[in-house]
Amino acid sequence: MKSPSTLAFVLRWHGLEFIGGLVALILGLLGLLNFKPDPPGLAFQSLPDMLGIWPYMLCMAVGAFMTVRAWRRGSSLRNGG
Repeated sequence: MKSPSTLAFVLRWHGLEFIGGLVALILGLLGLLNFKPDPPGLAFQSLPDMLGIWPYMLCMAVGAFMTVRAWRRGSSLRNGG
């Protein structure tokens, strides 16, 4: 009998972490690509302009960490270790 794929093990045992990591990675990337700072002549400054791109970078880093961690754990389950 053929063993299920690594993706099957990942989705079965660590699916929430894997999907959540992918979503965080994609949302961080979209936020980073769509980021536009405020024009310099405004009387006020918006919160995204004050924080800059760092929340998006952090979201991408956390998402990548979660995705890789879930994949490694699912892979080790498949390989019996």
